Amino acid sequence: MLIGMLFAGLGIYSILNTVVGFFIFVAAMDASGSATPYLAAGAAFLALVGLGAGIGLCFVRRPWSRGLGLGLMIGWALWSILSAGFCTRSQPGPVRLTAMPYHEIFVGLGVAVAAVVFVREARRRGALNEQSLIAVTGALVGGAIGMRLAGWLETLELETLWLYGSRSILGGLTGAYIGVLVAKRIIGYRERTGDLFAPAVALGMAVGRIGCHLTEAPGRPTDLPWGVHAPPTTPECPGCLTGQAMHPSFIYEIIFQLAAFAALMWARKRLTRPGELFTLYVAAYAAFRFLVEFTRANETVWLDLTRPQWFLIPGMLLLAARLGYGWRRGYYTPLFARKTPLFE
Repeated sequence: MLIGMLFAGLGIYSILNTVVGFFIFVAAMDASGSATPYLAAGAAFLALVGLGAGIGLCFVRRPWSRGLGLGLMIGWALWSILSAGFCTRSQPGPVRLTAMPYHEIFVGLGVAVAAVVFVREARRRGALNEQSLIAVTGALVGGAIGMRLAGWLETLELETLWLYGSRSILGGLTGAYIGVLVAKRIIGYRERTGDLFAPAVALGMAVGRIGCHLTEAPGRPTDLPWGVHAPPTTPECPGCLTGQAMHPSFIYEIIFQLAAFAALMWARKRLTRPGELFTLYVAAYAAFRFLVEFTRANETVWLDLTRPQWFLIPGMLLLAARLGYGWRRGYYTPLFARKTPLFE
């Protein structure tokens, strides 16, 4: 019953989101001034239904209500993530749609791929249960909130908090991690779930980054033979206007995520201590992201480092200490042990 009601809640919210979004869009198009009040009203109403009603139903403590509540919250989070960037948000004002939302299409595909990998991994580990669904809900809700907060922190303008979207992967991942911790704390679930998420996140990110490559500034100018060009209409891309070749920084990340997914699938049967697979992935991605930022088109703020790099430095120090702790206790020894042949 819980699974069925979860899908029912997801469907109900999706229909409601479509209907409300249509009327808000029509009203905003007819408005002679700013569309912000209409978008704000729509965002507040949908959040009230998705989060408010969803959380309330979960506290009823009946299978049908928990399933419906989880479905509403998952629907709110998914539509929030997928809608980030669907309308042009370079400047608040009249609303218009982009020609083809490649970013949102590939983000949606990435979420779908990640969901399939998560379910398969949870089933393999015997962890496909209500608690893992609640953890997924926490991850999606936390990720949706985190990506918006990260965009708001760059400008400290209210309109960028929710109305005009954000595409911050680091903010989304941080929010997702906090969301899982909060969800597990609420239900008193103490089992580690990070190892279920690691392969799913890696493959989902590889797919989602295709949309970033197609719609965002590729990277900094380069003379390397594999430099790429982007249309002059690409937002916040000075190199696109001058026709310069640029680093394909998102391609670099796609390659990294595919390699990480393969490595995680190889290591998952060798690492027996819960949580270590997730720790290794987060540490590897943090180090990679810090380095690849030197090829990204992001603005530098201090000492020639970008905001994501400054955000990553404290986390990398903590992760280095955590890896050192695990190494001294032999958590990662199975990764380097040779298998004993059946016949010597």
